[in-house]
Amino acid sequence: HADDAADTSRRWRILVVEDEPLLRDSVVALLAAPDRELHPAASAADALARIAAGRFDLALLDIGLPDMTGIELLTRVRATGGGALRVVIVSGNDSIESAISALRLGVSEFVRKPYA
Repeated sequence: HADDAADTSRRWRILVVEDEPLLRDSVVALLAAPDRELHPAASAADALARIAAGRFDLALLDIGLPDMTGIELLTRVRATGGGALRVVIVSGNDSIESAISALRLGVSEFVRKPYA
């Protein structure tokens, strides 16, 4: 069926923003699949450049990046037309304020490290 062929050829573009190399590589390896195109980024600046260069379906954002927080990055993405981007925030801290800020910016999920 032609519609099925179109559906199976669709590749999800996923941006993985994590400054810790081992964790970033692990997430990319865990998410690897034929229908996914994974793009690792080590900083917010790298993520912003990648987002400016092309469309993504999903972004996994570490909240504790070296050059700005994941919340600041998300704020910039939303301000520059990235309102449709699905975002999952990943955090190693228990800050309820961070979770509330992320939810107000329309994140799809807020996940704690280590992953459960």
